[in-house]
Amino acid sequence: MNILEVKKICSELGIQPSKKLGQNFLVNEIVCCKIVDECIDDNISNIIEIGPGLGALTRDLINIDKPFSVIELDNKLAKYWQERGVEVEHIDALKFPWQEKIKEKTLVVSNLPYQISSSIVVELSLVPHVSKMVFMFQKEVAQRIKANKGGKDYGLLSIIAQSYWQITKLVDVPPRAFYPPPKIDSRVLVFQRLENTEFCNKDFINFVKLAFSHRRKLLSKNLKEYRDEMVVKNAFNRLGLNEKIRAEQLSVDEFQRLYLELKNEH
Repeated sequence: MNILEVKKICSELGIQPSKKLGQNFLVNEIVCCKIVDECIDDNISNIIEIGPGLGALTRDLINIDKPFSVIELDNKLAKYWQERGVEVEHIDALKFPWQEKIKEKTLVVSNLPYQISSSIVVELSLVPHVSKMVFMFQKEVAQRIKANKGGKDYGLLSIIAQSYWQITKLVDVPPRAFYPPPKIDSRVLVFQRLENTEFCNKDFINFVKLAFSHRRKLLSKNLKEYRDEMVVKNAFNRLGLNEKIRAEQLSVDEFQRLYLELKNEH
């Protein structure tokens, strides 16, 4: 799909790309092919695309031999795909009942609206039957997702994402690959589900959020809301952790071990 095709469909539908909905339509065939190829996977049962837009990915995804559906918030685009025989959930992806609906191994793919990208990663991390994700991010967000401890990009999103997923970079995408072009670079990441079932609960998410609730405070101080101060201190001692450390100084593995230590403390 090129810019002329995008403009033609926009004109026919009487729409303009919406900043509010984060509509930057992908118009680079090479990037589209890389994403679609990554979605051809015998280990998944069905495919869901979030925000199909004008169909840069959709027109090829529907030809993969798997049940396929889309989640589309825009009224005109939801109708556009319904008229073409695609199964459409006309809803905000963050309000879609993922836990209730997803009962088989599912791949979720999207040129994500940047304003929901972090939230959707956290949301889908808690849906065990979402076994794979192929997502386009603002490059800065992608760097945060894959960051290691101690770096400026490392934080809440890094720990949550890396606790649930094996994450690899697929391709970097320049602004000119979209219409209209955004002001930032993008990056596509591939997420493969890890079998860390002991972390597949909201309690772990809340634990990490508390740890980073006040970045300038010591980690032990932030965690007083999670467990009694002495319980936290004893857990630090058992794990050989310095009581003066801050959240960003712990690796993902250390966060997981600290969580399990506190969770099992009675």
